[in-house]
Amino acid sequence: MRSARNCSETLLLDNGDVNKGYGRQSELKYETAMKAMAEMGYAASNVGEQDLVLGLDYVKYVADFTKAPLVSANIIDAADGQPVFQQFIQQQMRAGDRIASVSVIGIISPEFKDKVEEVNPNLSIAEYDSTLEQLIGQLRKKSDLLILLAHMSEEEASALASRYPQFDLIIAAHSGDDPILAPVRSGDVPIVFEGVHGMHIGKATFAVGAGRPRLQSYSPEKLDGTFADSPRMLALLDDYQQMLKAENLLEAYPRSEHGDAKFTGDKSCKRCHSLSSIRYGMEKHAHAFDSIVKKKHEYDPECVRCHTVAFGYVGGFVTPDRTPDMKNVGCEDCHGPGSKHVEKPLESKYDKVKKEACEACHNPENSPKFKYEEYVKKINHNSVFPCSAKVCHWFK
Repeated sequence: MRSARNCSETLLLDNGDVNKGYGRQSELKYETAMKAMAEMGYAASNVGEQDLVLGLDYVKYVADFTKAPLVSANIIDAADGQPVFQQFIQQQMRAGDRIASVSVIGIISPEFKDKVEEVNPNLSIAEYDSTLEQLIGQLRKKSDLLILLAHMSEEEASALASRYPQFDLIIAAHSGDDPILAPVRSGDVPIVFEGVHGMHIGKATFAVGAGRPRLQSYSPEKLDGTFADSPRMLALLDDYQQMLKAENLLEAYPRSEHGDAKFTGDKSCKRCHSLSSIRYGMEKHAHAFDSIVKKKHEYDPECVRCHTVAFGYVGGFVTPDRTPDMKNVGCEDCHGPGSKHVEKPLESKYDKVKKEACEACHNPENSPKFKYEEYVKKINHNSVFPCSAKVCHWFK
């Protein structure tokens, strides 16, 4: 517990699933996020099933060297039944002219038991009722504010709140993509959810007086351009990008075949599709790689995937130096590999643009305003003139 001299008016909490994937990039991203949360002074971060995809040993290693405060009351050692993380945190906060004691418990739904145990056979997720009863009895009397980080759906959190009205606030997870705009109440317990992808932060204000604290206001605030960037956090992100480059993750990225057809690059298309190529050159897609170069993300596999031709496939983009012709979003990103079409342009049926191909990159996380029916009009080509390639082959 912090001393009264060091206590603050703000308590920063995270409800888990900081990690979203597998592999070395996910590990480096998790390390960076944990460093950032520790530097920002987060009081507690719940452990989600996606975090444990990285393995218990790695998660605990990162928490140890970053000093990130992980909590989970019902993730237990399968052998002895003991919790493997700190079950709760207690912290003092300044509330006007008084000091308030806040306790935060973390739990995860047994719904994720199979997923956690698949990667971590030495772990188990225990039913949480007996654990909560014990911790509530231990903490309620000496806590001005009792908060639950509930890594579960809003529905499960609501049922839990009806059984344990002692909580002053429950923060839920796994309740869709977007935040709950106003608290949902189960009895007298408010339940909130801030959405996913780290796009929002929920701000809850409590009135602490003589009686039990009451939620005074709550709002999910979108982290957009109205918030100034922290120089220290930008430095951490730059370090992360440098680690991706140093470990050469672009070249190490796994690559698969795309059926029988091969990727040929835009040069093969331009030889015949001259009109379309002129039209394409005026689009943002033709300069997509420049946008990540400006942000110094050109060695980030997650960014490169949507700003190059066929990254992750044999014959596709590898690195800016090795495959410069595969930079930017090209014809084959939308239409598929073109080798068969190049060999027999009038015989092979080349793919038309599919909505799913666009939405693989233009998703809610990267393009929240994207609407296929509107945006596809901006890239339509050859809608008036006949295909120049067909004209060439008709006269052969």
